[in-house]
Amino acid sequence: MERPTTHRSSRSLIAALAVLALLASLAGCSSRSHTAQSSGAVAADAPAARGEMLAPSTPPAPADAAKSVADGVVAQAANAGGAMVPALPVATRHEIIYTGEMRVEVEDVQAAVRQVEKTVAGAGGWVSNHQFDTDAQGARRAVVEVRIPTAAFGATRDALHAIGDVDHDAVQSQDVGRQLVDLEARLRNLQREESVISALFDRKGKMGEVLEVEHELARVRGEIEAVQGQLRYLNEQVSYSTLSLTLEPKRPAIEHKIASWNLGYHVIRAWKLLATATRMFVTSIIYVTILALPILVLGWATWRALHVFGLRRTRTD
Repeated sequence: MERPTTHRSSRSLIAALAVLALLASLAGCSSRSHTAQSSGAVAADAPAARGEMLAPSTPPAPADAAKSVADGVVAQAANAGGAMVPALPVATRHEIIYTGEMRVEVEDVQAAVRQVEKTVAGAGGWVSNHQFDTDAQGARRAVVEVRIPTAAFGATRDALHAIGDVDHDAVQSQDVGRQLVDLEARLRNLQREESVISALFDRKGKMGEVLEVEHELARVRGEIEAVQGQLRYLNEQVSYSTLSLTLEPKRPAIEHKIASWNLGYHVIRAWKLLATATRMFVTSIIYVTILALPILVLGWATWRALHVFGLRRTRTD
């Protein structure tokens, strides 16, 4: 009774192994077919790509030469050696623009302005702007903007601390190194393009072609001037830092004590808020009264008319 069961188990095991072998062979064939198709596609595209790169280009006409100069330079650089040239790493460059703000309480505003001008001039800087005005309390104050060489920016700020009591001092910085690198690279490309377009004037051509080349040259030179202007501005901002000073007269000692004493400070603020709330309340009453008065008059007139009409009807009945 055990032999038939054993034979059946052996046959089942052999059948299962055969099925697995068949599935494995089908998977291998599919993989080889997919690889062959991919290789064929790459091989088919490669000659076309080589044909496109090795095909001789048609020389541009003089009228179109100016427009295709930049594209031709980029295409030659990209196709050099039959492959794209990898970008070279650019070294990190830091160019910092410093901007500072300072608020100082002084004994004499006019004398403090003269001292600021003297200190800044001694550091190699200058006063770029200054103005005088009056604050809410009627005190005269000055706002002075100075330009200081970046190398002496810190020392000059420390020297200006001595003109009075510094109430606020802050410095902001901006790194424009990457922007300068990009502008310089753009300038070099435009200058190369300018030299190539300038050489086209030596060629003989029709008047229309010469005018078109001249127009393209004027456009490139305009872009060069714009980039050079941006470079000059950024380099000047990097070389000279900007400091804005607000010079105010010193407040009485009692004001400093009240400002530092929290209770007195909040009492004063509470009185101010009470005055503001009272003013708003009175203003609201005025507006409500003026707006509601016509409605009240109209309502009273309607009620009066209805009352008189009712009395007359009663008498008639």
